[in-house]
Amino acid sequence: MLEEKQGCWRLCYANEFHLDITPSIPIPACGNGGELVPDRALAAWKPTNPKGYAARFEQYAALRPRLTLREAAIAAKRADVEDFPEQEMRKPPLKRIVQLLKRHRDMSFAAPGHSALAPISVILTTLAARSYADCVTRFVYADTYELILDVVRRLPEFIQVGERNGRPFYFIENETTTGENFADKWNLDPRLPRAFYGWHWGRSPPTPTRSSTASVNRCFV
Repeated sequence: MLEEKQGCWRLCYANEFHLDITPSIPIPACGNGGELVPDRALAAWKPTNPKGYAARFEQYAALRPRLTLREAAIAAKRADVEDFPEQEMRKPPLKRIVQLLKRHRDMSFAAPGHSALAPISVILTTLAARSYADCVTRFVYADTYELILDVVRRLPEFIQVGERNGRPFYFIENETTTGENFADKWNLDPRLPRAFYGWHWGRSPPTPTRSSTASVNRCFV
């Protein structure tokens, strides 16, 4: 039942269910409750903060979008015009967007041999959360569908792309702790960023620029 993974031990059960158990130690200098977890491939401890990450995601999900059609419906109600049937999503828009992205990812990489190249869930969740927060705080949309399209379209804007040793360097940080890069495997296997950009944009990754290199380097100060 026991399977050794890169950063945890996995207990495997029937019907493909499993439980991951990860040893961790606290990071005293992290005020957000960050932890250090082992990385077997690097033979070192890596920073993470799953509880802080979950709390930050809930903060983003609680942000309410500004929708002009909803405001028009409220105005119509004041004018004694009969409302359309209520058809609001039960889950917050951000959580629904993450579900849609993961489902589309699973279908797109379902072919044999392709699943290993699929963007991992934490990358999709992180990019969606930051794109959603930026969209709802800056823009007004006609309806939820228009919001979803804009959030998905802008996902790559929240990937920092720099250059190290003449090669592209990708950084998607965990905002709640210092040093965790969700895209660390992209820097070891160039097929992974190509797979993400090909899935999202249908084209190759962007070319690093000098300005983006400086931005990435500051993340490690």
